[in-house]
Amino acid sequence: MKKMRVDARRTERNLVVRSALKTALRKARATKKFVDVSAAYSALDRAVKLNLVHKNFANRQKSSLGKLAKPIALEEKKVVKKVVKKTARTPAGKSKRKAASH
Repeated sequence: MKKMRVDARRTERNLVVRSALKTALRKARATKKFVDVSAAYSALDRAVKLNLVHKNFANRQKSSLGKLAKPIALEEKKVVKKVVKKTARTPAGKSKRKAASH
């Protein structure tokens, strides 16, 4: 009797986690955004930890997701670096205080 109750609870939890995993994978493949891919990575790790999917399955999925998101993530980083470099420079390497005091 107790085993049946425990199995029912586990089945319910497993369905929720497995559904969340499938949704995360679908969303990551559809949008190909770095944020969604990292959420899918987390969902895969959680499913492996709970023994819902095999470790090798999760690694295969992560590999294919990484190939999708890698070019987009690199483009986003390049844009951010260019903006930061332009705003961080001062003219001729002098600070505003030195130029004002002379």
